[in-house]
Amino acid sequence: MGSRIIPRIVVRCGAAVPLLVGTVGLATSYALFPLFSDTTGLGVILLTMLLNGLAGGLCFMPITSTVLKDVPPQITGSASGLLQTTQNLGSAVSVALVTAVHLAGTAASGSTPSFTAAFATISGLAILSFIATAALLRPVRG
Repeated sequence: MGSRIIPRIVVRCGAAVPLLVGTVGLATSYALFPLFSDTTGLGVILLTMLLNGLAGGLCFMPITSTVLKDVPPQITGSASGLLQTTQNLGSAVSVALVTAVHLAGTAASGSTPSFTAAFATISGLAILSFIATAALLRPVRG
């Protein structure tokens, strides 16, 4: 369903709007995860996970269209492959960073897992993505 809606948003508003909204949604959802406890209702957890999924969905298609829009047709395949490689490398580095923060916090506290620091780190990365998007892309004025 999102694959039908998001392109319409991009055509109407440009790629910046869904990317900005998506990165804010990701940062918010990651900031909410460590607040969960044993008494957190299933509905709250599901809504937070839904926010995370929708926000991620708002980001992926506009990134692809932004990167590939001015690429000459004869090298579109190479550019697309480079984009995928860069996304995978960024994901791997992010997971390594968040894991390192989590393990460092766990080691410092003895045995208590440091999920709060790990989610704060990933939320911070989403905020950095927001700042980069705001600096590099301008919303289309209708």
